[in-house]
Amino acid sequence: MDFQNPTTVGGPLTRGVTCQQNADVAVQFDVALMRPAQQGFFDIAVNFNNIFCSAKFDCCDDSDGTAGCATDGSEDITLLFEPGGARGPTMVLGFACTAAVGTDVATVLYLDALELDCTAPTDFGAGFEADVVIDPAGSAGNQCVAGEVGGDECAAVTSPTSADADTYLYQIGVYRGVEQLTSGGVLAQKVYWNVALGVKPKVDAGAGIEDCWLRTRGTAHDGSGTSVVDGGVIAPGAVYPFVTWEVALGTCGAEVLTFGDATTMVKPGYSTTAEAEPAFGFEYGTDTPAAPVTPPCGGLDPCPLGFTFTLSGTWENYTTGEVYVPETLFWMGCDHTVAAFQCAEWDAHWVWLDGFAIGKTEVPWEAYKAWCDSADPATCTPSHSFTTTAYGTARVDATSLNPAKAGHPVNYVSWVQAQQYCFAQGGDLCTEAQWELAAGGGGAQKYPWGNTEPSGCVEANWSGCTPVDDAGNPTVTEAVTSHPAGASPYGALNMGGNVYELTRDWLTGSFPAPPAISINPTGAATGTNKVVKGGAYNAGTEMRVFNRVITTPTHAGSGGGGFRCCR
Repeated sequence: MDFQNPTTVGGPLTRGVTCQQNADVAVQFDVALMRPAQQGFFDIAVNFNNIFCSAKFDCCDDSDGTAGCATDGSEDITLLFEPGGARGPTMVLGFACTAAVGTDVATVLYLDALELDCTAPTDFGAGFEADVVIDPAGSAGNQCVAGEVGGDECAAVTSPTSADADTYLYQIGVYRGVEQLTSGGVLAQKVYWNVALGVKPKVDAGAGIEDCWLRTRGTAHDGSGTSVVDGGVIAPGAVYPFVTWEVALGTCGAEVLTFGDATTMVKPGYSTTAEAEPAFGFEYGTDTPAAPVTPPCGGLDPCPLGFTFTLSGTWENYTTGEVYVPETLFWMGCDHTVAAFQCAEWDAHWVWLDGFAIGKTEVPWEAYKAWCDSADPATCTPSHSFTTTAYGTARVDATSLNPAKAGHPVNYVSWVQAQQYCFAQGGDLCTEAQWELAAGGGGAQKYPWGNTEPSGCVEANWSGCTPVDDAGNPTVTEAVTSHPAGASPYGALNMGGNVYELTRDWLTGSFPAPPAISINPTGAATGTNKVVKGGAYNAGTEMRVFNRVITTPTHAGSGGGGFRCCR
């Protein structure tokens, strides 16, 4: 059976996994495949899972079968009404899907805003800057007063640049609904969503719709069942089909039914395992009114800017590499009533923290080096040398940087340098309270992964672990993305072991006695020593989330010391 191979669209499917010595590690791929369907009215027609979708874009009625539209207007689709009352040239985007037949099915379509680049498009990626953006979720019918599309005259249209939408469009129409079709006497649950563009061709040497390129995406799922699409978001790592419209409006025509041709203006695509796809902008379905999508956010409203709620129940920003910790009241410190906690720290006490973002990983040496090499040298004192141990935790011989240290945490960094780096990223070092909440989840647990002791080197790189590179050389530390089994409740990695982590706070032993609550504490106003958390590759019980060690702000750091940032 023919199908669209996702590896020919986006390359080989890959997933990162941390190997475990003498143990099997499951690697799972969630892949929905598209196969061609036959429905000649549309440019493409595909099946995936139980879903059938068809999509099109017609720039004209290309009745003679030649490439492109006739320049004299004889092949124009005349659908929408111009300001004078006559029907004018119209281009049509069509999208229709059914998730299956039956009353227990709820077909939901997702569609992005339609974007037009009419000034200098060079490609549909980085070379595309939207001049006109069209919201397809307005009330069905004409979206504008004919001829009044630009500026603030039409609610469905925005112009992010100085371009005037009136130069290219005279009207926009949106048509959608649920067709009352049946299959074997059962409702087919077919949903359609069409957008018609009333376009203005060039006059002489002036600007016109021929200058514009258009792009958007769409997909569908069964809203009544389990799906990897939730609230317009394709689950990170899932391979799921969608349709892409990429149309050069000056050279387009009316395509025949195609499948698998990457050069066509309407084509199928796949999300990839490499990263999360951007959320779709709008939704409409059998039981879903047309509206902007509000991606699910794990009970947070609104969702923190830039963060996606993941299937594992955490909030992650895939651009900045951060996880989000919502505001909460939690029990900070060591509970002396639990013997297994081996408390040597201050007593537990109530703390309230506002929501914050924290680095999912320790800062890797590559990121620190890039900043340090370009920053004011005064912020990188004492100086660092790439050829020594400074940008990666020391090898056992402590004479040179191990080439296999890519992605390992930076070390030999003073508290002052670490804070300057965080400032440059728009944040700061984490307060002790922020660090402890992100590490332990606020549930008074002993380690980031829970209360159980580490099982070998699965959860953390700690005392007794001897990581090596491919050549068998000891690396001491491990990559900042290692040990996902030891992730904290908020998804932060290596908060136990690998390297100690600097925090913002001066060491203090004073805090409000229960039931008083400390609100957004930042430690003592002054002091001699800064608090360090988390344990390192040579740590034992120091990996407890409430453990504290100390350093002075100007100390040049050590092979076992690093940091991460908060904001």
